[in-house]
Amino acid sequence: MIQPHVVGVYNEHEAEFWEAIMKAMRNFWAREWLMRDISSRHGTNDVSTIIKIAQTEGLLSSNAEMTDVGQSYVTANRHRIEVLKHDTIVYPL
Repeated sequence: MIQPHVVGVYNEHEAEFWEAIMKAMRNFWAREWLMRDISSRHGTNDVSTIIKIAQTEGLLSSNAEMTDVGQSYVTANRHRIEVLKHDTIVYPL
């Protein structure tokens, strides 16, 4: 749990709020890294294809949320910086 005095909040509710925000941000960036990794490994920039691959591999759930397997995969592999060099995923408008 985030210590209230560390983030400048003074009550438990604010601390819980900021902890939830931080968790959401970590999940967002983990999913972003995962999608870039899949894009790099499979040579595609199509988001729908990337999501389908991740779901088939059990890394994302049916609603595109990270699974425990996906979290473990990201934790074990996120040190691979070459994934970050491929900033070519094209998100549809």
